[in-house]
Amino acid sequence: MSHGLLTIVSYRYSKSIDELSYGDSACACGNQTWPQNLKTERGPSDFDATHSLTWSGTWDLPIWRDRNDLVGKLAGGWQISGIMTAHSGYPWTPVTGVCIETPGGPGLCPTRPIAQIATPLNDHSNAAFTRPGGDFPGGGSKYFVANPNFASPLPPGIGRNSFRGPRYWATDFSMAKAYRLSDIRALGEAARIEIRANFFNIFNQENLQPFLFDSNATHFDRPTFGQADAGLAGRVVEFQGRLSF
Repeated sequence: MSHGLLTIVSYRYSKSIDELSYGDSACACGNQTWPQNLKTERGPSDFDATHSLTWSGTWDLPIWRDRNDLVGKLAGGWQISGIMTAHSGYPWTPVTGVCIETPGGPGLCPTRPIAQIATPLNDHSNAAFTRPGGDFPGGGSKYFVANPNFASPLPPGIGRNSFRGPRYWATDFSMAKAYRLSDIRALGEAARIEIRANFFNIFNQENLQPFLFDSNATHFDRPTFGQADAGLAGRVVEFQGRLSF
C-alpha cells in the first residue's frame, strides 16, 4: 500500500489434463465417449483455461480525507476498488446423438465423430460464437462424420476437448465509505455503519456461456452447432448497508 493505493496483477499460464472432469453427474454430461480405451479420453480438462489474467486495485481517495468538519465526515474517506478478470476459452468436444453399443452391452450417447473432414475457422471472438455455424460455416456435417454402426462402432477420430470456446473479460467495481457511530453510547465505541455500491461487469461487456458437454452448441448434427447457447450476466448493480457494533 503506497499513498493509499494498492494494486495487484496476476497472470497464470496453465494446463490441466484428465480423462473425465465431472464424473459424479447423473446426466449425460458426465459420460465418456469411448470408455473402452481411456487413452482416447485423455485431453484438456473441461475447466482448463490456458491464459488467465487478474488485475485488482484499491484506492483510499485523498479528497477531503483529512478534514474533520462536516464536509470531511460526509464526503471524505471514500474507498474505491476494482477487479478485472480475463481468460481464454474453455475446451469443448463435438458430439453427435448417434449411440454406440459398448462391450458390456448398454448403449452409449452422445459420441464423438469418427473423422474430421474439413478445417474450421479459428476465430474466438464473440461474433464467431453468435453467427450461424460459428467457426463451422455450413453446419457440422461438412466437417465431421458420425459413427455408422451401432453394434460395431468405430473409435473416435478427434480428441476430447480439442476445440476452444468463447473468451471471457469483465470488470467489477465498488465504492465504499464507513461512518463512525462512536457518539451513540448504546452501540459502543467501535460502532460504525458502512455503505457500499457494487457494480458487477460495470462496462456491460458481453460474455457468452461456455460450451457445455452434450449441449446444443456441441452437437454437430444440430442447426445450432457452434453457437453459444446463452450469454452470461450483464451489468449488475448492488447497494449495501452494514451496521457493526
